[in-house]
Amino acid sequence: MTHKISIPKRFYAAAVTMEAASRGLPKETVLLVKLRASFLNNCRFCIDMHTEEALKVGFTDARIRDIREGNLDSFSADEQLILQFTTAGTLLPAESVDDSLRQRVEERFGAKQAGELVATIATINMWNRIGVLSGK
Repeated sequence: MTHKISIPKRFYAAAVTMEAASRGLPKETVLLVKLRASFLNNCRFCIDMHTEEALKVGFTDARIRDIREGNLDSFSADEQLILQFTTAGTLLPAESVDDSLRQRVEERFGAKQAGELVATIATINMWNRIGVLSGK
């Protein structure tokens, strides 16, 4: 029998508000972030949900596999940067996120969109942890 932990509804309300920060990003960008983080965190619930979303907007099985495996060759330079930033923000290396990576993201996408990427990465990691810790 699998045990599931119930999360307080007030927390979900706060989390949905946090997720609104990613609304300035293109849907495909948000899905890149959500899929990469979910694969890294092994959140099966989120992987299934975001894979279904991605397929509906035209992602191929091969593209999703490349996101899962971290194969960046098939992605544009912008997408590679987004995936690298997501990986760094999800794995949180002991030395913190590399300043040069943060600078490249801000230079390429601007301060506003870079902030939206940070919010999106933080939010999907929060959802992944809720899913994994609660047993979803």
